[in-house]
Amino acid sequence: MKTIISVIAITITTLGAQAQINFSATDLPPAMYGCGDWITIDSSTNEQAILIGGETSNGAPNAAVRLLGQDNNLNWIVKHNFYLESEEPRSAFFYEDNYVYIAIVTLFQELKIFRALMDGNANFSEVYSSLDVGYTNATITAIDINDDGYEDFLFSGFPYTGQTPDVGLIQNNGNGTFSSASPPSNIPQANGGYYKSVYFDTSGRKHLIVVSDDVDAIFENEGNGVFTQAFLLENTPSRVHVTIIDLNNDGLNDISVTGPNDIDDSGMMLYKNLGNLNFQPFDATYTGLPNTYYGETEYEDIDNDGYIDAVVLGKLLDNTVVTKIYFGSDDFKFFGDEFILNNQNGNPISLSNGTVDLYDYNNDGMFDILLTGRTAITSEPESWLLTNTSTLSVNTFEENRFIIYPNPARDIISFKGIDAIKSITVFNQLGQKVLSAKNTQSLNVESLDAGMYLVQITDLKHVSIQKKIIKQ
Repeated sequence: MKTIISVIAITITTLGAQAQINFSATDLPPAMYGCGDWITIDSSTNEQAILIGGETSNGAPNAAVRLLGQDNNLNWIVKHNFYLESEEPRSAFFYEDNYVYIAIVTLFQELKIFRALMDGNANFSEVYSSLDVGYTNATITAIDINDDGYEDFLFSGFPYTGQTPDVGLIQNNGNGTFSSASPPSNIPQANGGYYKSVYFDTSGRKHLIVVSDDVDAIFENEGNGVFTQAFLLENTPSRVHVTIIDLNNDGLNDISVTGPNDIDDSGMMLYKNLGNLNFQPFDATYTGLPNTYYGETEYEDIDNDGYIDAVVLGKLLDNTVVTKIYFGSDDFKFFGDEFILNNQNGNPISLSNGTVDLYDYNNDGMFDILLTGRTAITSEPESWLLTNTSTLSVNTFEENRFIIYPNPARDIISFKGIDAIKSITVFNQLGQKVLSAKNTQSLNVESLDAGMYLVQITDLKHVSIQKKIIKQ
């Protein structure tokens, strides 16, 4: 595996900050039509590894699904080989009792579930294997179906044996084992569609987004296995990717759907969360994001300016490909600068039929980019890790003059060194948002479990700063 540092830079001038955008590019084992996910394998250090798998060169499906991590010299190595034929793998995972559970369904092999203690060793063992053959056009998500406090795996697709599409449920027994169960009868199959589970409110339950041939909708999880259709998603694409992100920092998760719709083979839809499972749709004409298909769009604040940015991988209607960052602005519009993502030679990465995943894997406060897909010229698979080495000069408040006190804290934390705070967001060591607030100089963290957290504070000029706190 070869790693070469390249000079990839662009200067973005925003309200109150100037960012120098840089990435170092690392080529990883190739994969397309596959999975690319960051998995936490050590709960004490927040060490990350990459779950990667997909079709290889010349369409060969026999590259195993693997977990890649770094050795002491920061070289990427195989931490675990799942020994699965990996054409069209789909995956989902969750964390429970200091274990990570990963479910993988592939075209030629049955759905399997693995688990490992989150001690950094990635010693995965198989805890479930279905008796069914593999699925094509599959989708899978982790969601507590029966409201027993344990995440289950809900999946759908077209069985390779040629049967009609169906819905499957692998139920978590709460003791490290799983068993096949009957899914709720009103959840439609999603052959070529998508399942996505997400927290939308304070109910404490994940709701379910379904994009299928029958209905595109949000199903409310009412508990005890009852799911009710709550909101129809208009103009939703098929062959999609669904992303959940709080795009406007209002504390509510919004929806992004990438893929072609049924009318004109194009579609890029955003849905603003209005509360109470009600949403406002925005199409590509409004958002400024491209209509792409056979790809994904993911969102994070890449340049640390307080605005959410979009990382887009996909193909346009004229068969050209887009692999770039669209820097964000307010009100669900991305009309700012754009940045083309380059490989280690400084050439644009041109991928479709792939995945995008964003995570701060090296804990430096900046989001990194993981890309997989098919190249536009040779149709060969490629995978890239773009490590964010950007710098941000802050001219609204100085980081060394900004403090959070008390730290460690038991209940109330306060902020000194910034006059006007727009938003405060607290993330746990898994990168999950656990608290948020607006227009305040203090925050009550009493509800958090003991441990380390990352606090991101954004001022009225959209300049952000991040600090770590310890909750006692």
